[in-house]
Amino acid sequence: MSAEPEKKAKINHDHFRDHFRQCKQLNVSDIDIEHFNKQSLESYQPKLQHISQNHCAKKCLSFGLNPAKTWKVTTLAGVAGFYLIQNSFHNFSKWFWILRSLVDFTKFPIKSNLTAEAALGSHRFPWQHYDPNFSKTKSSNEKKQPIERLRWTTLGYQYNWETKKYYAGHYIDFPDDLASLCRFFVQSVGLDEDKQYNPETAIVNFYPEGSTLGIHCDNLEWDSTSPLVSISLAHSAIFLLGDADRTREPIRLLLNSGDVVIMTDSCRQRFHAVPKIFTTDKMDKIDFERSKEDFLRNLNETLCTCGEETQTSCKAVTKSLIFDRVDHFSTEDVIKAVEYIRTRRINLNVRQLKKLTDDVPLNCDEIDPRLNSVDGSSP
Repeated sequence: MSAEPEKKAKINHDHFRDHFRQCKQLNVSDIDIEHFNKQSLESYQPKLQHISQNHCAKKCLSFGLNPAKTWKVTTLAGVAGFYLIQNSFHNFSKWFWILRSLVDFTKFPIKSNLTAEAALGSHRFPWQHYDPNFSKTKSSNEKKQPIERLRWTTLGYQYNWETKKYYAGHYIDFPDDLASLCRFFVQSVGLDEDKQYNPETAIVNFYPEGSTLGIHCDNLEWDSTSPLVSISLAHSAIFLLGDADRTREPIRLLLNSGDVVIMTDSCRQRFHAVPKIFTTDKMDKIDFERSKEDFLRNLNETLCTCGEETQTSCKAVTKSLIFDRVDHFSTEDVIKAVEYIRTRRINLNVRQLKKLTDDVPLNCDEIDPRLNSVDGSSP
């Protein structure tokens, strides 16, 4: 009689939790960064997927991306709906989205884990009040700056981590450039032939070194089967992808800056987590300036290959999406970003909340209880 409960407990053992704890203890010296994914994915028969030739260099460049022929798109046997896209982002585009996340996606009225303290200007606009020299002039036991305590912001339809609900009553316009970029990735792997993918909500995570993202499923959207697009920026992280329950060992992946993960259909029901952040990338002001020069050179070379009839329209499309917009960021923003991401990782998680033909659920017009006392005045 006593053996039966023991057998059941063994069957239901949480192998995902075991791997999470093991990975959390790893140091960068413990792993082979270059061959980590090859070794982890060997038993899943990784397959490289072809990208449509319609994705010409000009179109990719308009999104700040490398030519599609250089992308590495991996799918896995037995893991339907999972795509890993590598080598798609030009280095300059990585900088663009790091700056976009820090400068634009942290501004009031965008909601964050600091929202409850938003009556203070430094909490409503944490990037504006960030002093990268603060730690050098203040004692170590003083309170961290708000931007250093920022863990997440939400774009589009607002999500409340406590109630596990989305609130249409506090909708914030979803960034057009981020929506276009994610549509491009989804269409690139052949997931949106009828052009119904419509990004309308995102969580931007800001991970300091040593932080984690717990085991969870992203299935709380009103439509939890549409593609979820996750973009990694700055330092690397171990990503664990399990099954619909936690009794099976998860897949271990090392996600580096610029890597994109797409999860759709049944893959959306799989547990996943980030147990470890590694400080691996060296991104400084020189890297920013060199990548900007290289991007501009690629831009000019691409324009030169266009016929005279298409050159004007090509230039307008390409310049408007990435390059002209970077002038919105100041030299001070770049200097501050270099210091901020020295030991941090940023992750953009973009979702379609509902199908285009669906209405917003009636009960989602409620007011997010976190926001009842928020002061919306200027800093």
